[in-house]
Amino acid sequence: MPRGKKDEEKMAELAPIVNQALTVSVGGKDLPLKKLSLAEMYASFEVKVKQQKISDANLIAQGLTGADKVEFLREVWKDLPSGDELTALVNARISSLAGVRDLLFMSVKKSLPSVTMDQIADLVNGTNIDEITPLVEYICGFSADEEEDKSPKKKGSSKKA
Repeated sequence: MPRGKKDEEKMAELAPIVNQALTVSVGGKDLPLKKLSLAEMYASFEVKVKQQKISDANLIAQGLTGADKVEFLREVWKDLPSGDELTALVNARISSLAGVRDLLFMSVKKSLPSVTMDQIADLVNGTNIDEITPLVEYICGFSADEEEDKSPKKKGSSKKA
């Protein structure tokens, strides 16, 4: 039996409660969004931040040899961010365009395992941030501006610029 408009509206209302995927349209593509817990988000972003530091260090280390290279990499490993420094770097990453892509990817991947980061990156760019912001707020469960109603629009009701 096909679902009617009222059924779709009810599903959109219940989706956050049961963390059932809420389907939204982004760039003409339907995406199933699921909320992420703070633990999921921060654990993933902590790994990304540390991996980036290691990757950057490996690029620098290419110009070094022998004991200098070993000592440099040992120091980098020993000084990987932690505590407040790591939290600040995670917050900066989450707030970046790359972080927004990461959040959307993690959310969609829960319901659509075949999605790739490249597919998400194609949909999320600096020109559609107004369309993406309420989706990220939905995924995270909090808003940068609690005063505004920025709940995501259910499938078929997003504004086209």
